[in-house]
Amino acid sequence: MDGAGIPRPKLSAVERARAAREGRARAAFAAAGAAAAAWRGAAASVLQAAARRLAGRAQQRAELRAAWCCPEEALPAGQLLVLTGWLLRFHEPQRDGDALAAVCRLTLASLFAGAPRDRAFGTAALDRRLTRRWVEVLHGLLLSCAAQLSLPAPPQPAATLGPLLRLLLALADPDTWPLVKTLAADQKSAATARALRLMGATTYTAAAPAVVRGVGQLLLSTQDGPAPLDRATLGAAATVAAIAACGGAGGEAAPRVEGVRPLLFGVLTHPALCDAGAAVVPPAALARMKAGDGVW
Repeated sequence: MDGAGIPRPKLSAVERARAAREGRARAAFAAAGAAAAAWRGAAASVLQAAARRLAGRAQQRAELRAAWCCPEEALPAGQLLVLTGWLLRFHEPQRDGDALAAVCRLTLASLFAGAPRDRAFGTAALDRRLTRRWVEVLHGLLLSCAAQLSLPAPPQPAATLGPLLRLLLALADPDTWPLVKTLAADQKSAATARALRLMGATTYTAAAPAVVRGVGQLLLSTQDGPAPLDRATLGAAATVAAIAACGGAGGEAAPRVEGVRPLLFGVLTHPALCDAGAAVVPPAALARMKAGDGVW
C-alpha cells in the first residue's frame, strides 16, 4: 500500500526489469552529462591558460623589442653573446629584419675586423661556463637568418640581406676565423682551436638544411617577373646555399639529402642562374656536391 492506504498494483517480473533498466539508463545519462560538463570545464581552463600564456609572451616580446638596442661599435664577446640571445627571444622576420642585420654586422666585425682577443667571435665559447650557451645562440642566429631569407625579397635586398649572407659565408668555414688561426698557430692551444672549429662546424651543419630552404624560398619569390636581386646578392645567396648543402665550406662529408633537394629545386632552377655566364657557385662547392654520388 501507499501512504493513503491504497494498495499498489503488483508489477510483473518483466515490468520490474524494465523499470530497473530505465533507472540505470537515467543514472548513466546523468553521469555522462556530469563527466561532459567536467571535461568542458577542464578544456576551457586549459584554453584560457594557453591564451594567457600567448598573451604574456606577446607582451614580453613587445617589451623585449622596445628595450633592445644595438650599438654600432664592437662589443666584448660576452656582451655580444647576451645581445644576440636577447634578439633571438623576440625576433620575428616580418618585424625585426633591421635588428638582425645590425647583429650580423657586429658579429662580422668581431670576426674579421682585427678585433682584440676579448672581442673576437668565439672567445665566449672558450669559457666553459658559456660554451653551451654560445652553441645555442649560434644555432639560433643561423636559424633566424634562414627564416629572414625565406621572406620575399625586400625593396633594397643588398642593405637588408647583405649582412646576413656575408655572415653565413663567414661562419661556414671556421678555419678562416682569426681566433681559430691564432689558437692553431700555438702548439699549446692547438687542441682548443680544434674544439672551437668542431663546435662551429657542427652547429653550422645542423642549421644548414634550414639555410638552404630559406635561400630557395627567397629566390623562388623572385622568379615571377623581374628579379629584384642584383647580381652580387644573387651570387652570394646561391653560394651560401651551395656551401650549406655540403654542410659548410670545410665539410668533407657527402651532401645531405635534406639540403640537396631545396638546392636543386629552389635555388639552381632560378632563371638568372641558368645563364651559362652566371658563374656564381664556387668550384670548390661544386666539387664537393659532385662527390655525393649517394645523394644524387
